[in-house]
This record gives sequence, C-alpha cells and structure tokens, in this order.
Amino acid sequence: MRSGAGSSSSVAQAVSQAGTTTALASSAEPSVVGQPVTFTATVTPIGSGLAPAGTVDFRVGAVLLGSSPVGPGGIATLTTSALGIGASSITASYLGSADHNASASAPLTQTVTAAGSTVTLTSSANPSVSGQSITLTGHVTSIPAGTAPTGSLTFV
Repeated sequence: MRSGAGSSSSVAQAVSQAGTTTALASSAEPSVVGQPVTFTATVTPIGSGLAPAGTVDFRVGAVLLGSSPVGPGGIATLTTSALGIGASSITASYLGSADHNASASAPLTQTVTAAGSTVTLTSSANPSVSGQSITLTGHVTSIPAGTAPTGSLTFV
C-alpha cells in the first residue's frame, strides 16, 4: 500500500531587526585646542550573530560633526581637531540597517583647554653699557607642540 504525500499548512514567520547598543569613547579627555581627538563608537548587536553595518553620525549637541561607516567589530571612528575651548557634549548615533535597529550613545563630555606656553627672552648684548641700543627677542613655544601661539608679548 502506498502512502499519500502529506502537506502541512503554511506558517508565517516574522523576522524583525535585531536591537543594538552604541557606546562612545574619546582618545584624549581632556584635550588641548587644536589637538586631534578620535571618537570611537562601538555598535553592539543584541540577539543577533550578524555584524552591524551602516553609518554612525557624530554630533556636538545637535550639530553634525561628521559621519563614519561601521567597520569590523562594529567600530566607527571620527578624528577632529575642530572643537573649541570649553566642554562639548558629543553623541554617536548608529543609523541602523536592514538587519539592525538604530541606537544612540549616552552623551560624552569632551573638555578642550587652552594650550600652554613658555617664553624665552634673549638680548643682543649681554652685558650692555648705559646708553647702548640692544634688541630683546621673545620666543613663544606652544605646549603641546604643533599649536601656533598667537597674541603679543609686552616687554617691561
């Protein structure tokens, strides 16, 4: 006796996007004005073995600082030296993908301080005699090196 082919009713399977969390870190807190700072966003999938793909927006308050693609390990980075002196609230927002929901980091405070400096003074003639003309030269060095000092020197 031959058995007939069996069939079952179809089942609708809903597949939804996996959740994510986004964490944000700074390479230098605090930093000095003009110093490059790298912000690293780590996008972690929740309940999914798929690596997140897509883009992360980095913002200072509501202003877009820049965007970066999510790379291996769920990492997106942005390097900038455009932050002004003071405390800035930085956030990273993962925009999501077909497989993963969007998420945003907690705000990160990035403090930017003024650069320090040292001043050295040289004289064209030392010692000198009364009435002799001399030239005093002041040289300002920025700390850390690489930021250009501005302003004026007053000789007293």
